[in-house]
Amino acid sequence: MRTLIAATTAALLLISSCAWRPKLKSVDGIAAIKFQHLLTGGGGTRLQPTTPNTTGIAVTYLGSGGLLLERNDDALLIGPFFSHHWYLRLGLWKVGSDKKLIDRILQPQAHSLANVESLLIGHGHYDHLLDIPYIVRTFCPAATVFANKSVVNILQAENDIKTSIPMNDLAERPPGDTGSWIYNAKATVRFMAIASHHAPNLQGITIAKGSIDQPLSHFPRKSGGMKEGETLAYMIDFLNPIFPDLVDFRIYYQDAAEPPTPFHTLRYNVLNGAQNIDLAILCVASFKEAAGDNYPETAKQILEPSHFLLAHWENFFLPWAAAVQDLRAVPFTDPVEFTQRLEDAHPHGATWVMPTPGKTLNY
Repeated sequence: MRTLIAATTAALLLISSCAWRPKLKSVDGIAAIKFQHLLTGGGGTRLQPTTPNTTGIAVTYLGSGGLLLERNDDALLIGPFFSHHWYLRLGLWKVGSDKKLIDRILQPQAHSLANVESLLIGHGHYDHLLDIPYIVRTFCPAATVFANKSVVNILQAENDIKTSIPMNDLAERPPGDTGSWIYNAKATVRFMAIASHHAPNLQGITIAKGSIDQPLSHFPRKSGGMKEGETLAYMIDFLNPIFPDLVDFRIYYQDAAEPPTPFHTLRYNVLNGAQNIDLAILCVASFKEAAGDNYPETAKQILEPSHFLLAHWENFFLPWAAAVQDLRAVPFTDPVEFTQRLEDAHPHGATWVMPTPGKTLNY
């Protein structure tokens, strides 16, 4: 009996160590090579749709929910995550950042990252939070992390990481026109948190629900210790450098599948009348779990952006990759159906792109 227990334990430790991963077709997700005609970058065959009247905005998709937004010397970072861990490791073992991998991916962006003043996080799950301390220390030490109360309390364990007050207190809420804008030092970029929700991960179940309501003394070593907290979306405005009351380019960002509601548009929370959304960044993962089974249709009908960027579509339980042949979709999520439903939604038309990790889009 002891021999059997020892052998079983050793097998589980081997599996969770990431040294070996069996192929589990049922949970590994659809191979990206099967829908490469929908992907831009990394060997995907779809070019970014033409963007007339570009405003100099560069958006680099880092993978999962992570993005780097740039214009000239202005840079803003959102939820970067690279240290993927396999399913069983999350349940049985401690998780940590893959520092060598992060260095390899982000070193080419080091100059831009040094300009980052603000790092935004939508919620506290490990795939949005795990790598934040190392990335801030290494690449953007001047950045302040803006996040919900749960994330702020978790990051209190990292004394050298600057955090905002909990963004729950400043978020836009129904009926609207209630949130507060936060500006960068030059007043060329601003953003506002928006109260949102997180669709269940699978079959109505959401992992790591709840909130960390008191500051922690140690950063969680297991994924379950990184609690979701209140999920937030963000509106991000690149402002006219000469007339800072004017919005040059407006971005809506959400890092969890959630049908937006009219107050998410912030159409009345501007100084000079209504401002349309130029780019809406949507989460593909678990989209069929969203309430009402009307996402992404509602995103197209309510937000009415000029462009969509479809993010968080690839399986982040498998090793980080940029090439199509090495990527798979998030388990139980079909990007083909997502893009078809987005295209079929009426009445508003918009271009869309689903990039592979590392791809930069220009707007």
